[in-house]
Amino acid sequence: MIVVTGPEMAALDRRTIDGLGVPSLSLMENAGQAVFQTIEQELGPLHGRRVVILCGAGNNGGDGFVIGRFCHAAGAQVSVVLAADPNRFTEDAAYEWQQVASLTVIAAYRPDEVPAAAAAIAQADVLVDALLGTGARPPLRAPYDALVAAVNAAPAPTVAVDLPSGLDASRHDQRDQAVCADLTVTLAFPKICLCQYPSRALAGRIAVADIGIPATLADELPDAPRLSDPASVRAAWPTLAPDQHKGEAGRLLVVAGSPGMAGAAAMACRAALRSGAGYVTLVAPEAVVATVQGWVPEIVGLPTGDSGGRPTSLDEAVARASAVLVGPGLPPQRAAEWLGLLLPRLTQPTLIDAGGLAALAAHPDLWERRGPAPLCLTPHPGEFAPLVNGSVGEVQRDRLAAARAFATERGVHLVLKGALSVIAAPDGSLWINPTGHAGMATAGSGDVLAGITAGLLAQGRGPELALRAGAYWHGAAAQAWRRGVAERCLIASDLIEALPAALEAICQDRDPRGPTGITWLEL
Repeated sequence: MIVVTGPEMAALDRRTIDGLGVPSLSLMENAGQAVFQTIEQELGPLHGRRVVILCGAGNNGGDGFVIGRFCHAAGAQVSVVLAADPNRFTEDAAYEWQQVASLTVIAAYRPDEVPAAAAAIAQADVLVDALLGTGARPPLRAPYDALVAAVNAAPAPTVAVDLPSGLDASRHDQRDQAVCADLTVTLAFPKICLCQYPSRALAGRIAVADIGIPATLADELPDAPRLSDPASVRAAWPTLAPDQHKGEAGRLLVVAGSPGMAGAAAMACRAALRSGAGYVTLVAPEAVVATVQGWVPEIVGLPTGDSGGRPTSLDEAVARASAVLVGPGLPPQRAAEWLGLLLPRLTQPTLIDAGGLAALAAHPDLWERRGPAPLCLTPHPGEFAPLVNGSVGEVQRDRLAAARAFATERGVHLVLKGALSVIAAPDGSLWINPTGHAGMATAGSGDVLAGITAGLLAQGRGPELALRAGAYWHGAAAQAWRRGVAERCLIASDLIEALPAALEAICQDRDPRGPTGITWLEL
């Protein structure tokens, strides 16, 4: 499923109407009905309840009028708050306005009218925000600013139509000056503002409504980010051959761990094995190898000696490896030494994390020493900012653009971790990972992701698929562990133990759409 900007959504609307001949009123009717059905599904029957619908002058307001008509037919006590003079309505909105003009109407497009509207909002049982759509840009102007403030002060649950009013559909860096919704029913495709924090926090639960715009039109926007879903990552787990042996399951060489940081190497190695890699070799100081083998007896150790140094069998291990992981638990200077040694000679996919990322930032000359190996990087924002000579704030302001620019300029595959992780490829394609929860913000979680992803690379998955599937599986494991209050109890090793249950859930073949054409986004 693509994620669109405001102008892209407008173009898809126009293409559907002008190019495919779908009447614009049909789209509006479909939108209003879908939102109404979702409200009743989530909030229960509306019969006898006070429903206040706030409508602007554009097509978003027209959707609100349709919702009002359905709510009235369901027995709700409907009040329509008009934030604009009816003479300014779009043609479709004006038509739908005529269908509900006999309902209780509260004009609020002049300053002296806002207090009455605010009083009605305060007394509502359900609020529907249909003020502003994808064409709006902040800041809010009167009377929208006052109406949004009244909605946010009211105790009733708020349902936003398409996106919370006040948000710019094409940005994700807004924290306020917009409706704070409990539920957002976005139309046809999710918008950028709904799929990255902090703006995503204003949307509540998110549902995508099919309103009649063909999904195939997404092909006309090849640069639009995609949302990962089970169907898009299942190819990472083909059926195992009945006579497969461990060598065919992939050989991963892991350069990780140091005194005091053996746990990072242990979690990365165990996650790689749990992901299906058949043979994992750890290159680390002898004491670290001994410690890690105590936790993960399945690994093969290749000790370097406590003072470092190159193992005599390193060349053979490199030659046999189908993928390489460098960085978890490595001090940056030691990681720089290893990268300087390995990068010129590696041809297999190589994932760099943690200390390896710090080494790349501190030693830019390492980029010039890289050989033909496809490089995969998995930084969090704090690790990514030094790589682009920027600040964390600059990175977070537009995560999608930052990830795409770096991946294309450096020719690497990238997971920019966070809520929600962004996966970027050298060709500029972008994916947003929807799985996971706040409990994953714990030490070692990144080491587990590195191990999972490197394990998939070792099994022959292409870098883009491995990174997308690794991020999705990693987050799904957190969800399989537990939701709610217990999220705070999650530790990184729990993610490894939850991988089998998470994979079972991913591989279930079911249509994510409900009977009313609604797809719920677990963002």
